[in-house]
Amino acid sequence: KEYDADVSVAVVRVDKRRRKNLSQAAIDILNTYVCSNQANPYATPAQKKELASKCNITEDQVSNWLTNYRKRHWKPPHYVEVTLRPADQDESRAATSSTPSI
Repeated sequence: KEYDADVSVAVVRVDKRRRKNLSQAAIDILNTYVCSNQANPYATPAQKKELASKCNITEDQVSNWLTNYRKRHWKPPHYVEVTLRPADQDESRAATSSTPSI
């Protein structure tokens, strides 16, 4: 191929995607889902698809919203925290609490 010596350089303009907030209706639907699944706010792929359809947003947006919700607002139920505690920690607490202090 031959190229002209007077080739002009095209400036490529990169469109920065502007972040858009979700509509209040979408937020209400997602909050309703989270409230009804407070013990386990992890949506299955089918649930994410259904929520995305109801909210008129993408499944990625649903996943991101749920992830942010869990990080910012959700606290696991107490029984989950107890089961995640290391066993040796429980034994050391029992040993120290049963020993009378003199």
